[in-house]
Amino acid sequence: MCSNCCPSGTECITTNGAVQCLNPCANYTILNDTWRSTDNTDQNFLQCDKSITWNGWYRFYLGQSSAQIPEKCVAERRCGTHAPLWINGTHPVQFNEIVTRTVCNAWLGSCCRFTSHTIQIKLCYGYYVYKLQQPSTCWLAYCAELPLFRASSQNETSITLQWNKVNNNTSFVLQFNGTETFISSPDGDGPVTHTVSSLTAGTRYTFTLFSVFENVRSSGVQLPAVTAPQNAEGFRSLRQDETSITLQWDPVNNNVSFILRYNGTELNVAAPTGNGPVTLTVPSLTAGSRYTFTLFSVFENIRSSGVQLPAVTAPENAEGFRSSEQDETSITLQWNKVNNNTSFVLQFNGTETFISSPDGDGPVTHTVSSLTAGTRYTFTLFSVFENVRSSGVQLPAVTAPENAEGFRPSSQNETSITLQWNKVNNNTSFVLQFNGTETFISSPDGDGPVTHTVSSLIAGTRYTFTLFSVFENVRSSGVQLPAVTAPQNAEGFRSLRQDETSITLQWDPVNNNVSFIFRYNGTELNVAAPTGNGPVTLTVPSLTAGSRYTFTLFSVFENIRSSGVSIAAVTAPENAEGFRASKQDETSITLQWNKVNNNVSFVLQFNDTETFISSPDGDGPVNHTVSSLTAGTKYTFILYHVFMNVRSSAVNITVATAPLNAEGFRPSSQDETSITLQWNKVNNNTSFFLQFNGTETFISSPDGDGPVTHTVSSLTAGTRYTFTLFSVFENVRSSGVQLPAVTAPENAEGFRPSSQNETSITLQWNKVNNNTSFVLQFNGTETFISSPDGDGPVTHTVSSLTAGSRYTFTLFSVFENVRSSGVQLPAVTAPQNAEGFISLRQDETSITLQWDPVNNNVSFILRYNGTELNVAAPTGNGPVTLTVPSLTAGSRYTFTLFSVFENIRSSGVSIAAVTAPENAEGFRASKQDETSITLQWNKVNNNTSFVLQFNDTETLISEPDGDGPVNYTVSSLTAGTKYTFILYHVFMNVRSSAVNITVATAPLNAEGFRPSSQDETSITLQWNKVNNNTSFFLQFNGTETFISSPDGDGPVTHTVSSLIAGTRYTFTLFSVFENVRSSGVQLPAVTAPQNAEGFRSLRQDETSITLQWDPVNNNVSFILRYNGTELNVAAPTGNGPVTLTVPSLTAGSRYTFTLFSVFENIRSSGVSIAAVTAPENAEGFRSSKQDETSITLQWNKVNNNVSFVLQFNDTETLISEPDGDGPVNHTVSSLTAGTKYTFILYHVFMNVRSSAVNITVATAPLNAEGFRPSSQDETSITLQWNKVNNNTSFFLQFNGTETFISSPDGDGPVTHTVSSLTAGTRYTFTLFSVFENVRSSGVQLPAVTAPENAEVFRPSSQNETSITLQWNKVKNNTSFVLQFNGTETFISSPDGDGPVTHTVSSLIAGTRYTFTLFSVFENVRSSGVQLPAVTAPQNAEGFRSLRQDETSITLQWDPVNNNVSFNLRYNGTELNVAAPTGNGPVTLTVPSLTAGTRYTFTLFSVFENIRSSGVSIAAVTAPENAEGFRASKQDETSITLQWNKVNNNTSFVLQFNDTETFISSPDGDGPVNHTVSSLTAGTKYTFILYHVFMNVRSSAVNITVATAPLNAEGFRPSSQDETSITLQWNKVNNNTSFFLQFNGTETFISSPDGDGPVTHTVSSLIAGTRYTFTLFSVFENVRSSGVQLPAVTAPQNAEGFRSLRQDETSITLQWDPVNNNVSFILRYNGTELNVAAPTGNGPVTLTVPSLTAGSRYTFTLFSVFENIRSSGVSIAAVTAPENAEGFRSSKQDETSITLQWNKVNNNVSFVLQFNDTETLISEPDGDGPVNHTVSSLTAGTKYTFILYHVFMNVRSSAVNITVATAPLNAEGFRPSSQDETSITLQWNKVNNNTSFFLQFNGTETFISSPDGDGPVTHTVSSLTAGTRYTFTLFSVFENVRSSGVQLPAVTVENKRFITKIAIVH
Repeated sequence: MCSNCCPSGTECITTNGAVQCLNPCANYTILNDTWRSTDNTDQNFLQCDKSITWNGWYRFYLGQSSAQIPEKCVAERRCGTHAPLWINGTHPVQFNEIVTRTVCNAWLGSCCRFTSHTIQIKLCYGYYVYKLQQPSTCWLAYCAELPLFRASSQNETSITLQWNKVNNNTSFVLQFNGTETFISSPDGDGPVTHTVSSLTAGTRYTFTLFSVFENVRSSGVQLPAVTAPQNAEGFRSLRQDETSITLQWDPVNNNVSFILRYNGTELNVAAPTGNGPVTLTVPSLTAGSRYTFTLFSVFENIRSSGVQLPAVTAPENAEGFRSSEQDETSITLQWNKVNNNTSFVLQFNGTETFISSPDGDGPVTHTVSSLTAGTRYTFTLFSVFENVRSSGVQLPAVTAPENAEGFRPSSQNETSITLQWNKVNNNTSFVLQFNGTETFISSPDGDGPVTHTVSSLIAGTRYTFTLFSVFENVRSSGVQLPAVTAPQNAEGFRSLRQDETSITLQWDPVNNNVSFIFRYNGTELNVAAPTGNGPVTLTVPSLTAGSRYTFTLFSVFENIRSSGVSIAAVTAPENAEGFRASKQDETSITLQWNKVNNNVSFVLQFNDTETFISSPDGDGPVNHTVSSLTAGTKYTFILYHVFMNVRSSAVNITVATAPLNAEGFRPSSQDETSITLQWNKVNNNTSFFLQFNGTETFISSPDGDGPVTHTVSSLTAGTRYTFTLFSVFENVRSSGVQLPAVTAPENAEGFRPSSQNETSITLQWNKVNNNTSFVLQFNGTETFISSPDGDGPVTHTVSSLTAGSRYTFTLFSVFENVRSSGVQLPAVTAPQNAEGFISLRQDETSITLQWDPVNNNVSFILRYNGTELNVAAPTGNGPVTLTVPSLTAGSRYTFTLFSVFENIRSSGVSIAAVTAPENAEGFRASKQDETSITLQWNKVNNNTSFVLQFNDTETLISEPDGDGPVNYTVSSLTAGTKYTFILYHVFMNVRSSAVNITVATAPLNAEGFRPSSQDETSITLQWNKVNNNTSFFLQFNGTETFISSPDGDGPVTHTVSSLIAGTRYTFTLFSVFENVRSSGVQLPAVTAPQNAEGFRSLRQDETSITLQWDPVNNNVSFILRYNGTELNVAAPTGNGPVTLTVPSLTAGSRYTFTLFSVFENIRSSGVSIAAVTAPENAEGFRSSKQDETSITLQWNKVNNNVSFVLQFNDTETLISEPDGDGPVNHTVSSLTAGTKYTFILYHVFMNVRSSAVNITVATAPLNAEGFRPSSQDETSITLQWNKVNNNTSFFLQFNGTETFISSPDGDGPVTHTVSSLTAGTRYTFTLFSVFENVRSSGVQLPAVTAPENAEVFRPSSQNETSITLQWNKVKNNTSFVLQFNGTETFISSPDGDGPVTHTVSSLIAGTRYTFTLFSVFENVRSSGVQLPAVTAPQNAEGFRSLRQDETSITLQWDPVNNNVSFNLRYNGTELNVAAPTGNGPVTLTVPSLTAGTRYTFTLFSVFENIRSSGVSIAAVTAPENAEGFRASKQDETSITLQWNKVNNNTSFVLQFNDTETFISSPDGDGPVNHTVSSLTAGTKYTFILYHVFMNVRSSAVNITVATAPLNAEGFRPSSQDETSITLQWNKVNNNTSFFLQFNGTETFISSPDGDGPVTHTVSSLIAGTRYTFTLFSVFENVRSSGVQLPAVTAPQNAEGFRSLRQDETSITLQWDPVNNNVSFILRYNGTELNVAAPTGNGPVTLTVPSLTAGSRYTFTLFSVFENIRSSGVSIAAVTAPENAEGFRSSKQDETSITLQWNKVNNNVSFVLQFNDTETLISEPDGDGPVNHTVSSLTAGTKYTFILYHVFMNVRSSAVNITVATAPLNAEGFRPSSQDETSITLQWNKVNNNTSFFLQFNGTETFISSPDGDGPVTHTVSSLTAGTRYTFTLFSVFENVRSSGVQLPAVTVENKRFITKIAIVH
């Protein structure tokens, strides 16, 4: 749960029942209601948001644009409601800021009439979301409006921005992505539109728009907007069915969702989470329909342009799929048509047939022919629409049965014959006849052939079998088969002897007529019948060693085998393969070899011992460890395989034990980049491998007895390494010893002075690492500096130095008490500042400065206005004087003077001085409106400010930026009033003599500007009167009308006439006072559109009426009103009439429709029509009776008001509504027989017909004519009759059965075969015509079957020119006809019961003849039986030996013809050779012969199993080829070849490169070795090796071997980044490729094209990781020795790079560490700082010092691993500005204090704090001091002011002063008494803190604050009698005087003088 715990910018939101802290910017509901627009004044459909339960956050849209709630009061009766809701306040301006605002409502003249409420608003990227609440009452609804600055449209590469025009004088500047575009002020009054193009799709942009007037920009408004995302690629239809289509496309990215539009519907598809394609199934579609899908990519609710895809749904399956007719070889299928657009595909038996959509409405018919009789087929029918199939319907159907095929003997033995034939189908059984018996055989299970064994037979006897197929008790004509029983098995079958590859077998012969077949391993050998009495012997060659074989021997007589006898025998085992040492250590060797199988064990011999090793479990290699051996010693092992106690010939290997580890492994010396290791030598035969850091170095055994020394270089300074040393003997390593050692540390880098002053130098250098400390030497002292924490540079300050002096510092790095070589740095202290720096004099263009010299070695730099002047060191002792010329009049300059010693500056002293100012010109008014007047005058310069006086007020105007005139707007004025303005120029508090002008404000705009009424040609406008002095101008359509000020107080009304109907007009109303116009208010208003013309009822059905009317134009929509309902009809897009179907109406009803034209929510007066719906269709429409000429129809009555219309054959009959409630009957007569009629029935109500129902009904057909038999055979009669027509089928009756026969295609007669009849029998057939299930009366026909065929038709003998035929007699009345070769011979019925024999002579040898025999009875022939028979062939000619090799002889002879095959006999074996297909000689290679042996071959010609007499030849085999021909070794210049020796009598010939080398037979038994030298590296050679025996060469063996290629040169890394390393090396040649190994993987790199280096990038690596790559050159799979290369990937960029804090001279940066091995480089201002790798887990913090105050810096941070940098990340940061100087009080009075300080520069503003308030003071123009007056203060009070400089929102550290206001003047200042010489003055005390100064006669007296509350009394004495004095009394507080009060007073005259005068008088 979350309540108040959610972080800033998130909100408690409930999703799927769970309460979470979520970002409302990503979790909101869209409100896209056009009625919420502030432009909507339609009040016909009021909305109220009180009725909505608001939950969560919402985002407003108007169309495709994001909208917002208005911030100003909205006129009532807008936004689809009475009282529109608006927010009283502004929207948030900070990204992710959430504010609370009050929602007000406008009604009855009040902007907040009803109770208000609050909502929350959040600023997201480019839009707002709102947490809305219910308003207090109805009708109140939230308004929406487009923002002033908005994106009006977007696509993938551009955003169109729109904003309201300011005026004709204001242009614009648009900023985004660091660019700025100037957009001039547009013509016209409409909004400004600007398109930003060449953008990136699906990207956020922030646009800032500035209004510009005379080069002065407004503060700017910002707009975030996004481009449309890219369209999805790969949009495709994946699959479809009848009601859905599955679409698929590639995702754009994880932020882009999708909208799929089809059929006016849009589906939202969320952004995918993975990488695979997006898949969406669109359901609920219509079968067999084409859909167009448009897919939009959506990014932040912006759509892409969309891609379209047409796709179709699968059509519906066909209905009524059925078999309409079938025979033995075809099935006719029928189904109902789907529609005219749907074709079909028919599948069966793996085939597909396309069937196009038929014409007409009837069923579809298709005949499948060439089928198998008596077979069940499954047909699948698919409907097809635009190549898309339906799911399919299936139909099983069967053909009529055939005779069984493949009737054959499957096996025979001595007493039985097993017969086999192909099963017909599961419904067909069989009857078998032989020897006068008959056996019934039921239909078998399964799909295989039928098998039946006939037993109790006599061995070697011939039998004749007849087989009938039976289907539903009907037999086929039958097939015959002669067969014989098998001979007896041979006796004494045994294994005589065996070796590794052969077994010799022996058995006793049966007799001289019985041959043999020998079977093993799926192979059969023919062995001829023996000629003598001894046993038969056979050697079986080419067997597998160590294998068990089962041999079966069959006796063969007339190609019939006996049951066979079997024996088992084994071959000897092979030698073990892969005999090798898998592991060695000092005392043991583990041997390994490949296991043969589970039956083979082993014997291992070594050192005169023998060990038995049993066969192991499992499939892996055999492992055996021999222990207790001596270290570093070679042993020879011999291994035998043992199979059934027989050993193989043995293999042997020599293997060594591992040597001892080396002793005394130690480091002998080390420096920064190398460590020298040393260890004791083992012996002269032992070398070493040294491993460290994943590398391995081979060190050969050294000469001598001393220790072994090896230096490891190229190491990293200050690093700990672990070395492992292995001893190596015969390539066997010891277990190894380890040694840790370290390198010396590096010198510190970047040793530099970071700052200097007069008494100290701060040194800085880059940290080496966390383990390295430092020693600093200078002036004979040494300071130890420990390793600092953190990653930044090391800083050390050396103090107590002498100013302006040179010092030399030496810095040593220290790691584990070892110092580096040290680096030196000379540095100087800064000199002292100059004293007495003053401005001596100045005029308008120069200032003369003066200061005291420091000494003769110190020069000076004077800085002012960004300029520096070098002033040489003075030569004398007097002050230095410098005149700065060419200055600007009236300007303030700040001069800073630096002392300089050896280029080191002092801290500097500054003074300010000014030049005299000029006068200014051109005071005028540039613009005025109702509440403001903009004044303008010519700018004098950047240093002059102004004072403007009017209405007894005075305003200070600071100097403006830029060169143009000064503009100042006086606001909050009264409209229509004259003002007098007086302008003073001020420079450093001095005003000019002033200029003045008198200017008037514009009058107020009229309020309440609105249309009060509209019709088609006029709009009446109304607005509130301003006052009696204000008249008006009305502008529209380029005209302007003057409207004088009306009398009275009511609103002003003005009618604009002669307008165009349905048109939008924009009216601008200006108030006018003394010829000055107000800014104007605009009002869009439209005239009412014209009524639609041609409003009519187009058509109707039972539930809808389709209306049509002419469109008004494309901008005018419509409202249709009927039955209290209103339908909105959008404006049409084309030119045709508007058509609208009004659905869901009641059948048979009358409706009144009123149509209003609507333009911008204004309706026309409307037109009306009346229309009715069609009545309902009749139900139960059916045929109740039909005959040949009439059909009676019937249907249910609807009601008494509905009549009927019946349509058929282009006629129409009106049938009035009948009386009563029963069904309606109607008879249609005078029809044609056998004809289908379609009747259409309409219900009629008020002359409107229903949609109609129809039925198709047929009349009865005519009987068929010409019914006759067309042919017959033994079991069938084919009937034929004339076709009635294409629609009439038939029923055939006979013998109590009935057969349906469908209407045939074509015009010919109908043919039907009745099968399964009895031969020679009479049958009566009755035929009925059938049309639409209605039969005719029928016709009859008698017919008979043919007699039976003769049985056992066979050849009894044949020679080259004749064939004798024989068959069984049928009966005495049956004769025969024999047909062959186009001739026919009549053979009469013979006497007796024996078989009939007939010889056909004069035939051609080796020819096949087909004979057909018909039985004939009463001139009717049987169907006939056929017999193929052949004459014997001729012998072959040209029988000869063509060639031979070691195991075969190739024979050749001339073919007889393409039909004659051959039988070759040799060594008791027979080979069958097929008849050749071409004209050339026959070639046969006899394999599996023994090398060097003589053979006799006999060749028989064979034609259809008949052999010729045969011819014979003798031939010999060649000797064997050498075995094991191989390359045993290759290097760059030689190849050593090796092969197995054959015997002592065989020599060799080696051929290569057109040379031939004779190699004699070697002594001994080992393999033959021959080295071919002087070869070229990386070159392929082909070697051919012949064995030679008695000058006969073997067929030769050859191998192609390559020499090793050269190693690649220049192996190096060419570039690295975070995830890849690009390697580069020099190409070897075009034939040499490469293998690259690293991390246990190997990559093949083919030879590149061209001559340049080879480049290969290894990707998917880990950032900041060291890899070792080994590169092998490869030529013909032979590798070079390889070269190694270590390389590292660039580390990852640091994350979280940020500015942590800053002051005036430094910025502290922070970032997350990558890891402890990754250091960093920070680049800024052309400088790079090295930052060492961190040691802890916290963030890395670095303070960059010595920066310039108030400056912007860009920092780029690179991660560094092993000197490889990452790509870098950058941030910008600023230093705090300098504190203001000269912060002082320049003036005080009783209620204000004027503060003054020196300006820093034009980029620095200020914040002034006092009394818990803060005032922002913008940076002033010019160079003079800044003045700011704080008023409304309390007199006599102390205030503390804190002043911050501000640069880019960063404040300085602040300065403060305490200042007091002047106290109040004393009150009651009066003379309390006086005499001749004194006056006593009295005044009221101010307070206890206020004292006084009394001035008179040029004297001033201080009077302290008295105690007590009474008045203050002070006597002034020593005055002159009778004299008038003026006293001025100042109150004093904190040395600040009040303005003072004056008092005149006189002393008393001298009394004596008065007396004298009296006496005189």
